[in-house]
Amino acid sequence: MPEITTKQIHIDWEGPFSYEQLKTLDGNADYGVYQVYGGHPVYGSRVLLYIGKAEQQTFSTRLNQEWWGESNRDAGNVEVYVGRLSGMEKPRRQKWDELIDLAEKLLGPVRIFV
Repeated sequence: MPEITTKQIHIDWEGPFSYEQLKTLDGNADYGVYQVYGGHPVYGSRVLLYIGKAEQQTFSTRLNQEWWGESNRDAGNVEVYVGRLSGMEKPRRQKWDELIDLAEKLLGPVRIFV
């Protein structure tokens, strides 16, 4: 029987942010995972539409590439929550990349196209 290992990933969530507010998330600590909420024709308002990661780009840069308001029926109410790794010590780059990949996989896959 294979050995089972566990990892704890601590994520501090912040938000909601409007797309206009996300433009300010362009600093050294503005990387991690994010959730996009908005209107869906079947499920209604304030529905989780997408989970993604900002790994090689800041939240500002990454989310600027995915404007969910254009085709969203509730474009004025699209909200984004950002999650940053947290914990007792800052992981090295390779470990950070691994943890962000795992966090995105655990939270997703969520892609509800509208």
